[in-house]
Amino acid sequence: MKSLKFNFAILLCLFACGCSSVGVGAKKKSVTRTADMKNERAQRRVAADRARDSADSFIIGDTRIHADQFARDNAKALAQKRSTATPQAYATFVQRRAAQWLNDAISETLLFEHASDKLPEKAGEQIDRYVDAEVRKIVTLSHGGSQRVYERQLAADGETLESVRKHIRRQIVISSFIDTNIKTSTTEPTRAELWQTYQASQHELQRPPRRRMSLIDIRVQHYLPEGVDTPSRDAYDSAKAKAHEVIRKIKADLASGASFAEIAKAQSHGLHAVDGGAWEWVTPGSVRERYEPAVVALYNLSQGDVSPEIDVSDGFLLVRCDEIDPGYTPSFADVQVELTAQIVRESNNRALMELVNELREKAKLDPNALDSFHRFIVKQELTRVADMDDTAAQTEGD
Repeated sequence: MKSLKFNFAILLCLFACGCSSVGVGAKKKSVTRTADMKNERAQRRVAADRARDSADSFIIGDTRIHADQFARDNAKALAQKRSTATPQAYATFVQRRAAQWLNDAISETLLFEHASDKLPEKAGEQIDRYVDAEVRKIVTLSHGGSQRVYERQLAADGETLESVRKHIRRQIVISSFIDTNIKTSTTEPTRAELWQTYQASQHELQRPPRRRMSLIDIRVQHYLPEGVDTPSRDAYDSAKAKAHEVIRKIKADLASGASFAEIAKAQSHGLHAVDGGAWEWVTPGSVRERYEPAVVALYNLSQGDVSPEIDVSDGFLLVRCDEIDPGYTPSFADVQVELTAQIVRESNNRALMELVNELREKAKLDPNALDSFHRFIVKQELTRVADMDDTAAQTEGD
């Protein structure tokens, strides 16, 4: 099952994709944190919790997160990386992934607790209805309408229905807070701001000129004596002369009406010979150095024309210009809606990150405990993988 863990990066995706998250539909009257949560006894309780904190868990605000959550939340990415990476590369990946996961978990948890304090009165019941609806949707669409089947799948993934409900609730609370307190505080950009953004973004907005080509590639190595890997200068010059004769014959055949694609399939030694020499769109600098002379020649051709023979270090090329795209630079009027969305999105992101940074400063997280927790997560994952490898090796030996 795909984890329902709410990644903090989703907050920025909410802005980037312009989706409208679920609101609670109540007035902005807030429920203030009770005095009991701020009194001395509560502070002593939190301090005691921090003192009992161990390396396998970490306290963020009023929430304790456990190292086991890392493996569950990142199971797919870890499995994919482990299947292709060396042990050293995998260890590096785990270190970076754990740091990012922990950073997201801190930001998400602090934002969730802050958003929960700002919930309107009586919003809890409506949020519960949204959670129920989301669970029913999952059960209906993915598990044939059977909650029992869904719960068995959750158990196999190390999850419970209650943990899923908590994850969904967090998403709704955070999304609702963003809609109510971040998005609504952003003003529409002025025309001057739009124009400034247009000027600064023209490179990203435009589509540069590009061309599509077909290539015939005749390589000297195919005309060397059989079994010769390191030819003498005379042998190489003789092979290159033969390759030159071939490319000149091809050029003459093309001039007589022969099919470029058929000749490429039959005689070209290039990457795309099987496709009749056809390449996708290319621009200067987009191909390997060996093919740059072909692209230079391509940009001097009209559509349908074939270049003169091109002498490269290890052979000869012929390039045909198949299609020309002159590129496109949208006008200011064409992209005002897009620019408005971009400016609002960037403003929302800044406001969100400023709030998260403020919450992190107020949380006064213990950097030593955080570092120990990160090291524990990495060690636990690498130990788990090493144990799996040992078990597999033992099984093969048996």
